[in-house]
Amino acid sequence: MALQLTLKSQFNQDLAHAVIRCDSGNHQKLKNYMHCKDEIAIRFPGNVALFSRGRGWYRLECTGNNFNAEQRLQFALKVIRRYVIDDEKQTTEALKLLVPTILNPGLKLATFSSMHSEADYGYLGTPMPPKQASTNRLQALAHKFNSKRA
Repeated sequence: MALQLTLKSQFNQDLAHAVIRCDSGNHQKLKNYMHCKDEIAIRFPGNVALFSRGRGWYRLECTGNNFNAEQRLQFALKVIRRYVIDDEKQTTEALKLLVPTILNPGLKLATFSSMHSEADYGYLGTPMPPKQASTNRLQALAHKFNSKRA
């Protein structure tokens, strides 16, 4: 489940907060991303904290002084969006490593280079044998070329 972010009461400094919906796995990843050791809340810069409200709902609110609460909440939401982008990028990179083995299950990753491109990985395995074209396709192709000459 992706994170759903909603800023509420942004023009009232005392009531400004954000409501976030996510699953416990994303919450734990966000906690690790923020290097948070607190059991109660995930702390962000500017005295902003993410508190659990139950059943996948979380409340992002300013603690202490509410001066510039909107800007501090906006910054915390930017950090959360950055986490989502980094998490998606990490997942995409992991899938790129698997693409050759998905296309050909006989391949196994043998070497790795830090150049960060698809061609920098070496694979072991036998390539898939070429498929024989069906007789119908071959006849259609022959008819196509023969009809252009006439």
